[in-house]
Amino acid sequence: MTAEVCVMNRLGIALAADSAVTLPSRGDNENKIYTSVDKMFNLSIEAPVGVMIFGNASYLELMWETIVKEYRRRLGARRYDFLREYADDFLKFLTDAEVFPEDVQNQHVSKLVHMYFGHILGRIEKRLSNEVQQSKELDEETFSPIITDEISEVLSKVKEFPRLEEFDKATISKIRQGFRALFREARDNVFKDFKLEPSAIRYLNQIGVEFLTRDVFGPLESGVVIAGFGEKEFFPRLYFFRIDGQVLGKLRMVRELETELSAESSASVIPFAQQEMVHTFMNGIDPEFDQFVRSTTHQSLVGSCP
Repeated sequence: MTAEVCVMNRLGIALAADSAVTLPSRGDNENKIYTSVDKMFNLSIEAPVGVMIFGNASYLELMWETIVKEYRRRLGARRYDFLREYADDFLKFLTDAEVFPEDVQNQHVSKLVHMYFGHILGRIEKRLSNEVQQSKELDEETFSPIITDEISEVLSKVKEFPRLEEFDKATISKIRQGFRALFREARDNVFKDFKLEPSAIRYLNQIGVEFLTRDVFGPLESGVVIAGFGEKEFFPRLYFFRIDGQVLGKLRMVRELETELSAESSASVIPFAQQEMVHTFMNGIDPEFDQFVRSTTHQSLVGSCP
């Protein structure tokens, strides 16, 4: 669990984050909690620009702390006129082939696809379990169409998510051609206990392409907040994006938020990650409890009307 917040006014900007991280344990032991983890860093040794991380603590097997330190070293004393230039330059650094070679990228893509195919397998097993509970006899001839139908439904749902900005038609075509073997390996590993129909195999290949190029993120996602001032900016600015890797040198990234103060707006408080505590502090009530009170009150009033 992570709680982070950015407080901005016309004079400056402050970032705050907790220092706790929870790691899953092995066996029956309780999860291990570390309370001295850094989640905020200077992005520049010279300029007033900071970066704050939440979610996955690593990116392509490198810790974010290591990544930021290396970027800061390469940036050196260079300054930019606008904060957007820092953000764009940092994103460009995340595709540096020397730091993140092609084999590391492909290993990460394989991990992503295996995880998502595992998610689909979970849906299939739940669907088959429900069919059995309804006293339906299942054999290979009857459950294969069910599996195909479930995979087809997942494909339809994946296509509803927006396309990631980095992936044009040419890149999508390269993914479709270049990762056939990877999709086959993931399919064979995850669905080894099932005999898939040809249409199901075709749907899974399509899912692999669509999943990698759309806003469908999972547990490997990281949130990155960059905040501060450019040389020509008189008021602070903030950029927030989500990222969980790259494919063929293209970032799987979504720009979530861009905000700045001006002469008209005097201050702003922006929570990230687990936002409940910030909203509770600002509004004086837990947001879920507030919603519960509003909904039950509304139901009571509506129910009392003739």
